Amino acid sequence: MSVKNSLRKLLLTNRINATRIDKIDKEFRPKSLDEAYKVQFEIHKELEKTKIGLRTGWKIGCTTDVMQNYLGINTPCVGGIFEGTEYNGNVKIPFSDYVRPGVECELAVKISKDTKIGFSSYTADTISKHVDSIAAAIEIVDDRWEDYSSIDTHSLIADDFFAAGIVLGKFFKNDLVTPKILNGNMVINGEMIGEGIGADIMHDPYNALAWIANWLSSSNQNLKQGEIIMLGSIVQTQWISKGDKVEIEIEKLGKTSVTFY
Repeated sequence: MSVKNSLRKLLLTNRINATRIDKIDKEFRPKSLDEAYKVQFEIHKELEKTKIGLRTGWKIGCTTDVMQNYLGINTPCVGGIFEGTEYNGNVKIPFSDYVRPGVECELAVKISKDTKIGFSSYTADTISKHVDSIAAAIEIVDDRWEDYSSIDTHSLIADDFFAAGIVLGKFFKNDLVTPKILNGNMVINGEMIGEGIGADIMHDPYNALAWIANWLSSSNQNLKQGEIIMLGSIVQTQWISKGDKVEIEIEKLGKTSVTFY
Protein backbone atom coordinates (compact mmCIF):
# COMPACT_ATOMS: atom_id res chain seq x y z
CA MET A 1 0.00 0.00 0.00
CA SER A 2 1.39 3.41 -0.96
CA VAL A 3 2.12 6.11 1.61
CA LYS A 4 -0.77 8.20 0.26
CA ASN A 5 -3.20 5.27 0.46
CA SER A 6 -2.05 4.45 3.99
CA LEU A 7 -2.82 8.00 5.10
CA ARG A 8 -6.18 7.97 3.31
CA LYS A 9 -7.16 4.71 5.04
CA LEU A 10 -6.12 6.01 8.47
CA LEU A 11 -8.02 9.29 8.13
CA LEU A 12 -11.09 7.66 6.59
CA THR A 13 -11.36 4.99 9.31
CA ASN A 14 -11.06 7.58 12.05
CA ARG A 15 -13.62 9.82 10.37
CA ILE A 16 -16.23 7.09 10.04
CA ASN A 17 -15.70 5.68 13.54
CA ALA A 18 -15.35 9.07 15.31
CA THR A 19 -12.12 7.98 16.95
CA ARG A 20 -9.01 9.97 17.78
CA ILE A 21 -5.64 9.96 16.02
CA ASP A 22 -2.53 10.16 18.18
CA LYS A 23 -0.12 11.33 15.51
CA ILE A 24 0.91 10.84 11.90
CA ASP A 25 4.45 9.63 11.36
CA LYS A 26 6.52 11.88 9.12
CA GLU A 27 6.72 9.27 6.37
CA PHE A 28 2.92 9.33 6.00
CA ARG A 29 2.41 13.11 6.04
CA PRO A 30 1.55 14.87 2.76
CA LYS A 31 4.63 16.49 1.32
CA SER A 32 2.80 19.43 -0.25
CA LEU A 33 -0.54 21.23 -0.36
CA ASP A 34 -1.28 19.55 -3.66
CA GLU A 35 -0.75 16.10 -2.16
CA ALA A 36 -2.82 17.01 0.91
CA TYR A 37 -5.80 18.02 -1.21
CA LYS A 38 -5.46 14.93 -3.42
CA VAL A 39 -5.82 12.77 -0.29
CA GLN A 40 -8.78 14.88 0.86
CA PHE A 41 -10.57 14.52 -2.49
CA GLU A 42 -10.01 10.75 -2.48
CA ILE A 43 -11.53 10.59 1.01
CA HIS A 44 -14.55 12.53 -0.27
CA LYS A 45 -15.19 9.77 -2.82
CA GLU A 46 -15.11 7.15 -0.07
CA LEU A 47 -17.38 9.19 2.21
CA GLU A 48 -20.04 9.13 -0.52
CA LYS A 49 -20.52 5.45 0.31
CA THR A 50 -21.23 6.16 3.99
CA LYS A 51 -23.92 7.98 5.95
CA ILE A 52 -21.86 11.17 5.58
CA GLY A 53 -22.82 11.12 1.91
CA LEU A 54 -22.21 13.30 -1.11
CA ARG A 55 -20.20 16.49 -0.93
CA THR A 56 -22.61 19.40 -1.29
CA GLY A 57 -20.23 22.32 -0.89
CA TRP A 58 -17.04 23.64 0.70
CA LYS A 59 -15.92 25.21 3.96
CA ILE A 60 -13.09 27.73 4.01
CA GLY A 61 -11.09 27.85 7.24
CA CYS A 62 -8.63 30.47 8.45
CA THR A 63 -10.12 33.44 6.59
CA THR A 64 -10.03 35.79 9.60
CA ASP A 65 -7.22 37.10 11.79
CA VAL A 66 -8.87 35.61 14.87
CA MET A 67 -8.76 32.10 13.37
CA GLN A 68 -5.32 32.43 11.77
CA ASN A 69 -3.89 33.59 15.08
CA TYR A 70 -5.73 30.85 16.97
CA LEU A 71 -4.47 28.03 14.74
CA GLY A 72 -1.15 29.58 13.76
CA ILE A 73 -1.94 29.18 10.04
CA ASN A 74 -1.75 32.23 7.78
CA THR A 75 -3.56 30.99 4.68
CA PRO A 76 -7.13 29.89 3.96
CA CYS A 77 -7.71 26.12 4.02
CA VAL A 78 -10.52 24.17 2.37
CA GLY A 79 -12.63 21.19 3.46
CA GLY A 80 -15.81 19.52 2.28
CA ILE A 81 -19.47 19.88 3.29
CA PHE A 82 -21.60 16.73 3.05
CA GLU A 83 -25.33 16.08 2.78
CA GLY A 84 -25.38 13.70 5.75
CA THR A 85 -24.01 16.36 8.10
CA GLU A 86 -25.93 19.37 6.76
CA TYR A 87 -28.72 20.56 9.07
CA ASN A 88 -31.27 23.35 9.13
CA GLY A 89 -31.62 25.07 12.52
CA ASN A 90 -32.74 24.72 15.12
CA VAL A 91 -31.56 21.14 15.65
CA LYS A 92 -30.46 18.63 18.26
CA ILE A 93 -27.49 16.42 17.41
CA PRO A 94 -25.92 13.54 19.39
CA PHE A 95 -22.71 14.66 21.08
CA SER A 96 -21.42 11.09 20.57
CA ASP A 97 -21.28 11.66 16.79
CA TYR A 98 -18.02 13.56 17.35
CA VAL A 99 -14.63 13.15 18.97
CA ARG A 100 -14.27 16.68 20.37
CA PRO A 101 -16.84 18.96 18.73
CA GLY A 102 -16.50 22.68 18.37
CA VAL A 103 -18.60 25.44 16.84
CA GLU A 104 -17.98 28.53 14.73
CA CYS A 105 -20.08 31.57 13.76
CA GLU A 106 -20.17 31.93 10.00
CA LEU A 107 -21.78 33.27 6.85
CA ALA A 108 -22.92 30.70 4.30
CA VAL A 109 -23.72 31.38 0.65
CA LYS A 110 -25.59 29.34 -1.95
CA ILE A 111 -24.14 29.38 -5.47
CA SER A 112 -26.52 30.53 -8.23
CA LYS A 113 -24.49 29.52 -11.28
CA ASP A 114 -21.28 27.66 -12.00
CA THR A 115 -17.98 29.49 -12.04
CA LYS A 116 -15.71 29.04 -15.04
CA ILE A 117 -13.08 26.34 -15.06
CA GLY A 118 -9.80 27.85 -16.23
CA PHE A 119 -10.67 31.37 -15.10
CA SER A 120 -8.88 32.42 -11.93
CA SER A 121 -9.31 36.19 -11.72
CA TYR A 122 -12.53 36.43 -9.73
CA THR A 123 -12.87 39.40 -7.39
CA ALA A 124 -15.35 40.14 -4.61
CA ASP A 125 -17.46 42.07 -7.10
CA THR A 126 -17.47 39.54 -9.93
CA ILE A 127 -17.98 36.50 -7.69
CA SER A 128 -20.99 38.15 -6.03
CA LYS A 129 -22.84 37.58 -9.30
CA HIS A 130 -22.57 33.84 -8.63
CA VAL A 131 -24.30 34.10 -5.24
CA ASP A 132 -27.97 33.24 -5.03
CA SER A 133 -28.50 33.82 -1.30
CA ILE A 134 -26.79 34.13 2.07
CA ALA A 135 -27.51 32.78 5.56
CA ALA A 136 -26.29 32.82 9.12
CA ALA A 137 -24.69 29.47 9.85
CA ILE A 138 -22.89 27.40 12.44
CA GLU A 139 -19.97 25.27 11.36
CA ILE A 140 -19.48 22.17 13.46
CA VAL A 141 -15.83 21.22 13.61
CA ASP A 142 -14.31 18.12 15.17
CA ASP A 143 -10.89 17.83 16.74
CA ARG A 144 -10.01 14.28 15.73
CA TRP A 145 -6.48 14.49 17.15
CA GLU A 146 -4.79 13.85 20.47
CA ASP A 147 -3.09 17.25 20.04
CA TYR A 148 -3.98 19.10 16.85
CA SER A 149 -1.38 21.79 17.58
CA SER A 150 1.33 19.18 16.97
CA ILE A 151 -0.12 18.17 13.57
CA ASP A 152 1.25 19.71 10.38
CA THR A 153 -1.07 21.84 8.26
CA HIS A 154 -0.91 19.47 5.29
CA SER A 155 -2.22 16.58 7.41
CA LEU A 156 -5.01 18.77 8.84
CA ILE A 157 -6.05 19.64 5.28
CA ALA A 158 -5.98 15.98 4.21
CA ASP A 159 -8.46 15.34 7.07
CA ASP A 160 -10.86 18.03 5.73
CA PHE A 161 -9.49 20.69 8.08
CA PHE A 162 -11.71 19.78 11.07
CA ALA A 163 -14.91 19.73 8.94
CA ALA A 164 -17.77 17.86 10.62
CA GLY A 165 -21.07 19.57 9.70
CA ILE A 166 -23.08 22.76 9.28
CA VAL A 167 -26.30 24.19 10.71
CA LEU A 168 -27.95 26.65 8.36
CA GLY A 169 -30.31 29.50 9.12
CA LYS A 170 -32.79 31.01 6.66
CA PHE A 171 -31.35 32.09 3.31
CA PHE A 172 -31.89 35.65 2.08
CA LYS A 173 -31.41 36.82 -1.48
CA ASN A 174 -27.93 38.14 -2.18
CA ASP A 175 -29.08 41.59 -3.28
CA LEU A 176 -30.84 42.26 0.04
CA VAL A 177 -27.69 42.38 2.20
CA THR A 178 -24.10 43.60 2.13
CA PRO A 179 -22.25 40.85 4.02
CA LYS A 180 -19.11 42.80 4.92
CA ILE A 181 -21.05 45.21 7.15
CA LEU A 182 -23.07 42.60 9.03
CA ASN A 183 -22.37 42.09 12.73
CA GLY A 184 -22.65 38.64 14.29
CA ASN A 185 -22.30 36.92 17.63
CA MET A 186 -22.29 33.55 19.36
CA VAL A 187 -24.12 32.61 22.56
CA ILE A 188 -23.58 29.32 24.43
CA ASN A 189 -26.02 28.32 27.18
CA GLY A 190 -27.27 31.91 27.31
CA GLU A 191 -23.82 33.47 27.69
CA MET A 192 -22.36 35.77 25.04
CA ILE A 193 -19.10 34.18 23.87
CA GLY A 194 -17.86 36.42 21.09
CA GLU A 195 -18.76 38.68 18.20
CA GLY A 196 -17.40 39.99 14.92
CA ILE A 197 -18.28 41.60 11.62
CA GLY A 198 -18.36 40.33 8.05
CA ALA A 199 -15.37 42.48 7.08
CA ASP A 200 -13.26 40.36 9.45
CA ILE A 201 -13.37 37.73 6.68
CA MET A 202 -10.60 38.87 4.33
CA HIS A 203 -11.97 42.47 4.48
CA ASP A 204 -15.07 41.26 2.59
CA PRO A 205 -16.60 37.74 2.78
CA TYR A 206 -16.82 37.75 -1.01
CA ASN A 207 -13.03 37.96 -1.13
CA ALA A 208 -13.03 34.52 0.51
CA LEU A 209 -15.52 33.27 -2.07
CA ALA A 210 -13.39 34.69 -4.90
CA TRP A 211 -10.35 33.02 -3.34
CA ILE A 212 -11.92 29.55 -3.40
CA ALA A 213 -13.30 30.05 -6.92
CA ASN A 214 -9.81 30.94 -8.15
CA TRP A 215 -8.22 28.12 -6.16
CA LEU A 216 -10.63 25.53 -7.56
CA SER A 217 -10.02 26.81 -11.08
CA SER A 218 -6.30 26.21 -10.65
CA SER A 219 -7.20 22.57 -9.85
CA ASN A 220 -9.44 22.29 -12.95
CA GLN A 221 -12.57 22.46 -10.78
CA ASN A 222 -15.27 25.05 -10.09
CA LEU A 223 -18.03 26.20 -7.80
CA LYS A 224 -21.30 24.61 -8.90
CA GLN A 225 -24.88 25.83 -8.85
CA GLY A 226 -26.62 24.86 -5.61
CA GLU A 227 -23.43 24.32 -3.59
CA ILE A 228 -23.16 25.79 -0.10
CA ILE A 229 -19.94 27.61 0.75
CA MET A 230 -19.02 28.44 4.35
CA LEU A 231 -16.87 31.57 4.30
CA GLY A 232 -15.09 31.43 7.68
CA SER A 233 -15.68 32.17 11.35
CA ILE A 234 -15.95 35.67 12.80
CA VAL A 235 -15.74 34.20 16.33
CA GLN A 236 -12.93 32.00 17.62
CA THR A 237 -13.74 28.29 17.69
CA GLN A 238 -15.49 27.21 20.87
CA TRP A 239 -15.13 23.61 22.08
CA ILE A 240 -18.37 22.44 23.59
CA SER A 241 -19.66 19.85 26.08
CA LYS A 242 -22.58 17.46 26.03
CA GLY A 243 -25.82 19.35 26.70
CA ASP A 244 -24.59 22.70 25.38
CA LYS A 245 -26.91 24.88 23.31
CA VAL A 246 -25.18 27.08 20.76
CA GLU A 247 -26.91 30.05 19.13
CA ILE A 248 -25.51 32.42 16.56
CA GLU A 249 -27.07 35.55 15.17
CA ILE A 250 -26.05 37.59 12.14
CA GLU A 251 -27.51 41.05 11.65
CA LYS A 252 -30.36 41.04 9.07
CA LEU A 253 -29.98 37.25 8.61
CA GLY A 254 -31.41 36.13 11.93
CA LYS A 255 -30.46 33.22 14.17
CA THR A 256 -29.79 29.51 14.06
CA SER A 257 -28.93 27.08 16.83
CA VAL A 258 -27.80 23.57 17.68
CA THR A 259 -28.00 21.58 20.92
CA PHE A 260 -25.64 18.66 21.52
CA TYR A 261 -27.46 16.01 23.55
